[in-house]
Amino acid sequence: MDYSKIGLKVGLEIHQQLATKTKLFCRCPVMRSEELPISLRRKLRSVASELGDIDPAAQYEYVRDRNFIYRAHPESSCLVESDEDPPKALNPEALQTVIQACKLLDCEIVDEMHVMRKTVIDGSAVSGFQRTVLVGSNGSLDTSLGAIGIAIVCLEEDSATKLAEKGNTIEYRLDRLGIPLIEIATSSEIKTPEHAHEVAEKLGLILRSLSVVRGIGSIRQDVNVSIRNGARVEIKGFQELGKIAKLVENEAERQLSLLKVKDELHKRGIKTINEAPIDVTDIFKGTKNNLLKKSMEDGNKIFAAKLPGFSGLLKQSLGEHTLGRELSFYAEAYGSGIIHSDEDIEKYNVINEFIEIRKKLPAGERDAIIISAGSIKAITAVVERAKHCLTGVPEETRASIDSGSR
Repeated sequence: MDYSKIGLKVGLEIHQQLATKTKLFCRCPVMRSEELPISLRRKLRSVASELGDIDPAAQYEYVRDRNFIYRAHPESSCLVESDEDPPKALNPEALQTVIQACKLLDCEIVDEMHVMRKTVIDGSAVSGFQRTVLVGSNGSLDTSLGAIGIAIVCLEEDSATKLAEKGNTIEYRLDRLGIPLIEIATSSEIKTPEHAHEVAEKLGLILRSLSVVRGIGSIRQDVNVSIRNGARVEIKGFQELGKIAKLVENEAERQLSLLKVKDELHKRGIKTINEAPIDVTDIFKGTKNNLLKKSMEDGNKIFAAKLPGFSGLLKQSLGEHTLGRELSFYAEAYGSGIIHSDEDIEKYNVINEFIEIRKKLPAGERDAIIISAGSIKAITAVVERAKHCLTGVPEETRASIDSGSR
């Protein structure tokens, strides 16, 4: 692939734990507790920032309507972690390490440091925000393809560790919450997947020369990728350096394929998608699909929706998965999956049901049909994602998985 031709732009955000004795805003020791006798419950809500705007990612988490349980031990967590006491003075050991990193990256160190708050309501911070301090900016890193900019270097607190997830309830442990992190964000001047690997490796070597925690899990990398006519997509939490080039390659391919889907929909004359999901539970009363039958026995409903002009497109490859699988990710965020008409629906034993659904919607041969069991929010999220196919690539934040796909 000619990455200059497609206008590939890549930026990295590196988050590395620092090897300090205590946490960033309290004097709790950095350690992993064997027992977690303390339990807290929280429900987090999205609120407007100082500018009056609500962060889209925070709003998305809010509508998922989840409950959070936090487990802690007094030896490794205090009232600061549980958001019941103000933060203490900034850890000077952590600040010194970050200043050293700034000097190695030729950054301009700020005259005054202010603690800022970033809204985070996925449950990984009890307070609903992450504290971060800008320390340096406007640095540079030499690479084989020329110098790239180091946009910012920050000192921030690490998030809580997820223990379990069941339904709309998630459990976290608090002994990691508040451990000092250094964040290094590059400019978007990285030119190829291999260049991204080189930059990440060089930044890793610089960090290893400082007082940081060693080993996988202590460092996480967020990768920002875009192509011409695409959009900036942030892929969060990537850890394995050896797979970073493949991750960038996959995302570039995904965006190219989404642009092809957009062009095909326009050729088919599809300009808008205004379809509302409908309840089709009655159609599935005698279904032979055991999973759907069990879901209805548990009190769930079956919903269906029409995607105008999408027939055949849900099989479109987006790299390591198809467009249909991409849409399914959005239903899975609400604990559901989807079955769509581009699949081999015979293996699901729902051929007759899909015939009846086409009549009820109604849907033509060029239209795709999706069904989902559970919350109407799941299938609504799928339809909303499908709408973005008319404009190409949505700007969004995605999670990474080990294979390098999302």
